[in-house]
Amino acid sequence: MTRDKRAVAVSTILGLLLLSLGAVGQAGQDDAGSTVTISGSVGLPGVTMKGLPENPVTDENGAYQVEVQSGWTGNVAPTRAGYRFEPPSRSYRSVRQDLRNEDYSVTLLTYSIAGNVGASGVLMKGLPDCVTGPDGTYRRNMPYGWSGTVTPVKEGFTFTPPAIQYSQVTHDLTGQNYSAEVVTFRISGTVSWPGVVMEGLPNNTITDAEGRYVAAVPYGWTGTVAPKREGCAFEPASRQYAKVTADQDNQNYVVASIRAPGSQGLGAAADILVVPTQQVDVTAFAQTREDMQIMLQILREKISEPRTILGVLYDFGDFFGSGGRQPEALYLQGYGAVFVLEVSFPLSPGATSRSIDANEPKQRVDPVWQRAQRRLYAPRSGPYGGSAVPTQADPASFEQFTDDMIKTLKHAANIRHLGSDESVILTIVGQMQDPASAFGRMSGGPYGSGPYGGGFVTGGGYSAGGGYSSSGGTTFYSDSSSYGRVGGSVGGRRVSGAAPAPTVLTIQAGKADIDAFARGDLDFEQFNAKVKTFSY
Repeated sequence: MTRDKRAVAVSTILGLLLLSLGAVGQAGQDDAGSTVTISGSVGLPGVTMKGLPENPVTDENGAYQVEVQSGWTGNVAPTRAGYRFEPPSRSYRSVRQDLRNEDYSVTLLTYSIAGNVGASGVLMKGLPDCVTGPDGTYRRNMPYGWSGTVTPVKEGFTFTPPAIQYSQVTHDLTGQNYSAEVVTFRISGTVSWPGVVMEGLPNNTITDAEGRYVAAVPYGWTGTVAPKREGCAFEPASRQYAKVTADQDNQNYVVASIRAPGSQGLGAAADILVVPTQQVDVTAFAQTREDMQIMLQILREKISEPRTILGVLYDFGDFFGSGGRQPEALYLQGYGAVFVLEVSFPLSPGATSRSIDANEPKQRVDPVWQRAQRRLYAPRSGPYGGSAVPTQADPASFEQFTDDMIKTLKHAANIRHLGSDESVILTIVGQMQDPASAFGRMSGGPYGSGPYGGGFVTGGGYSAGGGYSSSGGTTFYSDSSSYGRVGGSVGGRRVSGAAPAPTVLTIQAGKADIDAFARGDLDFEQFNAKVKTFSY
């Protein structure tokens, strides 16, 4: 390029540059003092539009509007605690014209409150529509700055802590746990008998040594409770419960009947009469009646023990109460308790003793009269295989029997509400056994052979209608209404006679003496000396 051409090019470039600088200067002079408007809505009042000149705040409608110098450059971010905006900010460069509808969307910030209550279906009162799930957990999002109280509520439960208070929640809160405890209610009462299983109650509660029981059942529990013990029946037999919501006390039972294992029962058939002579507590009298049932059972078992009478071992087993009178008892308040039992072996009429006045003239002994008397009341012997039923127990056996019954009285110390000034009276009616009944029991048993003549009675039976027959060629007749007469034929000969009247043994002891004997304050000899016995 020639020098001239180079000079022209430089001049051209310099001219253009000067022209450009002049235009810029003119534009700056034009922008000086001019403004543009930036406006929009955030949808929430009180939002600071941080970045705009003087950080304007949205009005009650959530709108904002601000003027900026033409050519303004900057970043704008809406800000308010507890809220999130979208977009979070806007950038501006050399704004030279109005900008409208610079809007933002807003979202309220929430924080999680979560934990475990330990039970399902628990209403977390204070948190909206919050109920614990099957595993006892719960979770709810609450707004920024929320304050309130959360209380777990479910019928039949208590919770620890009972509630949790919150103030100005600003972050997630997890591990907000409670422990749950099932509300239980008490079912309690007495059965007045130890070791009774209360079937139906949790863990089959058992009565204690005093016959008391107590069990806890959960709120709303429904079930049936029945006292169970071998040999006992109770009144009532059971109690039903539906949705228990309160303590159930005084759920008492009484023994309605008692029987020894394998026996035919006692209490239900026994006639026990309790007679008040003043205003009484019904529960106390029921307990007295129940205790008398128990005492009857003890006496029954004692009387039913095998005994030797005139060298013959009698095992009465379940015979007592099945054919004769059932054991009976009476309590007359202020006087005492009377027990009456019937046995089918004879007591000793000869054991009855009375004081004889020295001045009383002695009666002459008539041996003929005595022989006739013995023949009248004693079963036939000799050709019939020996004496089937003894007319009386030997003195040693009778005394031992009496001592046994006196010793048994110590159990009467357990009869509740029987006053120490009252008495316990035991009356035992010893019945001369009907020969037909006696032989019938021996038939096919341990007495079918031996001193009673071997198969003397076989296949026989006692008829309630008044007749007894056997297949061994021997026939007895017994009137069904009493043992008053016995007749029949043996070996072709007629046998007849009148049965003797019953013999009665009565034993009377004071309750205070019985208590002392049971405690060991009196030995048997001392107690026996205080006991009164009568027989006839």
